[in-house]
Amino acid sequence: MMNSGAVKVLLGISLIFLGLKEASGLGERVRLPKQIDFIGGFLSGLLGGLVGNQGAIRSVYLLNYNIPKETFIATATIIASVVDITRIPLYIFKGRGILAGNATLLFITIAAAFAGTFAGKKLFEKVSLNVFRLYIAIGVIIIGVLLTLMII
Repeated sequence: MMNSGAVKVLLGISLIFLGLKEASGLGERVRLPKQIDFIGGFLSGLLGGLVGNQGAIRSVYLLNYNIPKETFIATATIIASVVDITRIPLYIFKGRGILAGNATLLFITIAAAFAGTFAGKKLFEKVSLNVFRLYIAIGVIIIGVLLTLMII
């Protein structure tokens, strides 16, 4: 992960713009052509790896497609799982002491992830696709603002 302020700010501004595009409804009318999927996938992985915010970039890219919310979540989850499966052994190997020293925090984080998953599932069942897409867009905008202000 790169700690370049300029890259974070540029990515943050891009996320704000793309999130606003989706939240305003412009995203419904303007879509990237499917022929450049490989470019979007490559760039989202590269930028996510450099800055460390793959989830936000992946979400913006997936919003480009008018896919059902179940497909959106399944796709994002599979990609995130594959990325994490490749990273976790490195974290364990290189950061064993840090992990051991923060076992309580790690446990709380894992418990919060499970709680969020269960709560999200309940919410997910109650919202329409349009509201779901709006929630994602708002989340992307918030991450973009935080990156631009270099809070994350």
